[in-house]
Amino acid sequence: MLTLAAAQDNGLVYGAYHYLYLAGFRFYQPGEAWQLTPSLSTAFMNIQATVSGAYKYAGWFISGGHNRWAMDNSNAYNWDTYFGKNGHEWALYQRRNGMGGAHRFAGHRTDIIAGNYLTQLQNNPCYVACYNGNRAAGMQSVPDMNNANAVQLWANTIAQQYTQYRNTILGNPSLYANQYRNFAYNNQLVGVEAPDGAQWGNSADNGGCVSNTYPSASDQQFTLSNAAVAKLSGQYPNAAFQCYAYSSHANIPSAHINISNQLDVQVIPTAFQTESSGKGLLNRWYNRHGNISEYHYLNIPQGGISRKLQAQPTKAQGF
Repeated sequence: MLTLAAAQDNGLVYGAYHYLYLAGFRFYQPGEAWQLTPSLSTAFMNIQATVSGAYKYAGWFISGGHNRWAMDNSNAYNWDTYFGKNGHEWALYQRRNGMGGAHRFAGHRTDIIAGNYLTQLQNNPCYVACYNGNRAAGMQSVPDMNNANAVQLWANTIAQQYTQYRNTILGNPSLYANQYRNFAYNNQLVGVEAPDGAQWGNSADNGGCVSNTYPSASDQQFTLSNAAVAKLSGQYPNAAFQCYAYSSHANIPSAHINISNQLDVQVIPTAFQTESSGKGLLNRWYNRHGNISEYHYLNIPQGGISRKLQAQPTKAQGF
């Protein structure tokens, strides 16, 4: 009898395809033409093993080129990572080759710039970091780190949204069976990253706000991250967090700014940063912080297919 067991779906898939790999199956490219199926006298092997991944993130994401078109208009795979049959084949190829990791990364927090949070920014211009002389609230706004109320609002909003979602899923295991079973995989890291294209404070506006002096974007980023981590770790002591180091906040922050050990910093060293060589930037980060991941864009200089690697081994699901 063959038994595969894992805490979550991703681990079960990883274990199943690892077993097939040991049996001689190979999936070199998407599609059956690139599949090697061995001749087996039995599907069973005398094995008892736990399979662990070497990386938190061991995957890559296709941001273009997989979309449905005139000859790939299937709606049969709308549940999968990518659209259409072509996209499904790419996603299947990734799963078959163990490209999943122990859990997902969190990404940008543009999602919180809505509802009450956005209204408060609009009603309190001094809460918005002054970017090029403007404090108008928008989807790329970041809190003014000089305003304690703005920083606290940012941290509270992230905590409230995470708590509301967590309570909804964990409180309704039957109604949200898939989300409940995979909650740890999908939500292992709480995102404290600013919105994409963040408009960091860089100028004065003479609007009467507390301060118009701003440090580097990295200092602003990690001041905000620290506030969110402090807020959430008080409620959830075992929580872990994630942010990026890229674009104008790719560099390490100033020495006086602490970086929590609960924070996973994903450094994007070879694209979307203007600090130095990728190696130089990574060296600075590895010398500064103990929990670094690398996020590489393969088709430099513009984003398309990206690969996310974790610097240090971590436990992953198996069978």
